[in-house]
Amino acid sequence: MTRKYGTGSLYQRQSDGRWIGRLPDGRGGYRYVSRVDREETRRLLDEMRRERDRKTSATPSRGGERVRDLVARYQADVDPVRNRWKTLANNKQMARDHILPTLGSIRVRQLEPADVQRMVNGMIAAGLSPRTAGNAVTTLSSMLRHAMREGTIDRNVASLVVMPKTPRPHHEALTPDQLHAFIEATRGEPLWPVWAFMASTAVRPGELLGLRWRDLGPGDTTATIAGQYRTVVEKDAAGHRTALVFQRQATKTTASAATIPLPALAREAIRVQRAKATSIDVVFARASGHGPLNHAWLVRRFHDALAAHGFPRVRLHSLRSSALLTVLEETGGDLLAAKEMARHESITTTIDRYASDAATARDKAAAAMDSARARRKA
Repeated sequence: MTRKYGTGSLYQRQSDGRWIGRLPDGRGGYRYVSRVDREETRRLLDEMRRERDRKTSATPSRGGERVRDLVARYQADVDPVRNRWKTLANNKQMARDHILPTLGSIRVRQLEPADVQRMVNGMIAAGLSPRTAGNAVTTLSSMLRHAMREGTIDRNVASLVVMPKTPRPHHEALTPDQLHAFIEATRGEPLWPVWAFMASTAVRPGELLGLRWRDLGPGDTTATIAGQYRTVVEKDAAGHRTALVFQRQATKTTASAATIPLPALAREAIRVQRAKATSIDVVFARASGHGPLNHAWLVRRFHDALAAHGFPRVRLHSLRSSALLTVLEETGGDLLAAKEMARHESITTTIDRYASDAATARDKAAAAMDSARARRKA
């Protein structure tokens, strides 16, 4: 007869003839007992199993649920209310690839900091970055906070884990001089309006692709950043693609939604784009006119343009950073101006990302003043 998983196993060790009882502990590990006598070993194994089952059956029905049950419930009832589609996809990936394989079978009430630490250490040992491990812990922590709100547990063990240091990623960007040279070098090319608009407004790629003709003000002097598009591939029961649907989504943050003034370069980009428009709705549309340009395709074209004109390879998103660096340089390091252009919710975000560049811009401004005074004295 096949034994049910969780009831343990009994076997005789060949090396010395002793009997070994092995019982899953409910945390991804095992407990063992060893005796010379087979029946004595079985009795001790049964006692261990009854002790384990007493601890788990004494908890309320929801408190006795396993981590995998909490994950499923949270993803169905809570996550869709709190997060946007991209975050939902990231959370599902974190749960599927890291949380469930390591912690899924453990009961929520029995989850310990050591269990979460084991997951983190395993991820680092597998070569994953501290940032990825941190994302997995953050995802788990959100679920455990929900369990605390329900009264299922009294503490969030994910908050007690020792995390490896996560260095802030440094993404290269074109300098203001390189940005100007790139815009001039690509002038006349099909995607020049895209590069020019991003480089002069610091909009995010998703915001650029979500721009509609109706969002432009009179004379193209302003643009209202009101949302972006999510591409959904619809499939039939056999898994074959049947349609490509573009769903309108909110902006990244509340502060991101705003009406921004368009500088001369952005107005020129819109003028060029208007002359070859393929859609009556979307500004930067596909050649077919059906929906905005594909983001991944646009990234590849951007890298091709950089290589073709001898510029270093940087992210498409870095055009936003380059635009903000230009503002900092021209304003002598005015972080408030950079915050308003970036549409950050808090100036703390601007300081965290661009304070060193602002300091460099202020040094350059001071040096320029010294140089100007020296010329006048001469």
